[in-house]
Amino acid sequence: CGLTSSGAAYCWGDNMLLQIGDGTNVDRLAPVTVLGGLTFQTLKARGGHTCGVTSTGEAYCWGENDGGQLGDGTTTNRSSPVAVLGGLSFTGVSSGASFSCGVTNAPLLYCWGDNSKGQLGDGSFSNSSVPVKVRGQP
Repeated sequence: CGLTSSGAAYCWGDNMLLQIGDGTNVDRLAPVTVLGGLTFQTLKARGGHTCGVTSTGEAYCWGENDGGQLGDGTTTNRSSPVAVLGGLSFTGVSSGASFSCGVTNAPLLYCWGDNSKGQLGDGSFSNSSVPVKVRGQP
């Protein structure tokens, strides 16, 4: 995936897990526009899902969601961007294997998704489909 200078998101390649964000599961040989008309400042794609931060600090994710890594309160795969819940304002996000993390304006680190190996950093092994604050922060 990539961003234009105006913040429009485009993705291409394998789309089996809906990670392109064009409303389909069709593989794309050339860049296609990510649905939603959002203006992104950052974008990260990894494996089966993609996340980005808009110019207003909202985080959106799309694609595979088996561990809750889209942060929308569900484990439903999404073929277009959905807002990460919690009302947080982010400066950046990162996509992991089945989890995601983001840094807020505070700056504080939050993570969501699969936590089977403790990757959310909240002191548990419980998955979370919404952002949880990483322990050890104010």
